[in-house]
Amino acid sequence: MSFSGSRSGRYRTTCKAALLLIAVLAAGCAQSRENAETAYKLEPAPAAPSHETININTAGIDELRRIPNIGEGLAMEIIRHRNEHGPFRRPESLMLVRGIGDKRFREIRHLIRID
Repeated sequence: MSFSGSRSGRYRTTCKAALLLIAVLAAGCAQSRENAETAYKLEPAPAAPSHETININTAGIDELRRIPNIGEGLAMEIIRHRNEHGPFRRPESLMLVRGIGDKRFREIRHLIRID
C-alpha cells in the first residue's frame, strides 16, 4: 500500500483551502478599511481661542474638546475623573487623569481654569 498519493492529494487540498481562506480574509479586511474610512468621520471641535479659558470643573464634553489635543475620549475621561473624585482643586490636578501627562498639561495650561 502506498500512502504517498493520498497524502499529496490531502496536502494540495489543504493548501488550496488555506489560500482561499487567506484571499477571503484579505478581501474582507480591504472592504472593512474602506467602510471605516468613510462611514464615521468626526469633525474636530473648533479650538478655543488663546484668550478664552475653560473651567474644567463645569465643562461638558463639547467644551472640553475645544482644548487642543483633547478628543472625545479624553474629555469623557476628565468628566469621569471629576465625577468619581470631585472637582479639581488646582489646574495641576488634571494630570491625575489617565491620558494627561506633564507634556500635554504644559501645552494646555494657559487654556484651563478652576473656578
